[in-house]
Amino acid sequence: ANLALLSACEAMNIKPVIISSVGSSSWGANREDFSWPYIENFEFLVDKLIAYGNNELIWGVTPWNSIGYDADGNSFDRPGRATVILKDFNGVWLAIHTHFSLIPGTPYNTYGIKE
Repeated sequence: ANLALLSACEAMNIKPVIISSVGSSSWGANREDFSWPYIENFEFLVDKLIAYGNNELIWGVTPWNSIGYDADGNSFDRPGRATVILKDFNGVWLAIHTHFSLIPGTPYNTYGIKE
């Protein structure tokens, strides 16, 4: 589950229904080189979370960081940002929008540690 989402829900005293999928194109599932398995130390920077909402709609935005590896196995920082929007559907909070993107200039591809 998304820590930014969970933090926003906790701050607003709501109980979300969590549905996760690695099939998101945000994680590279539609790419041959599917980078998600080669990323390490992924973390949301929840101390920088900004969230707001009301009894119908809430949103949260937070930066995140991870470690990637170039083709030679050298590590590099992979910072990004995430946005989540939730809507109340008869007492059940569902994500109606999520977006994850790398900070511009960050290499998209990561190859994992060379053995």
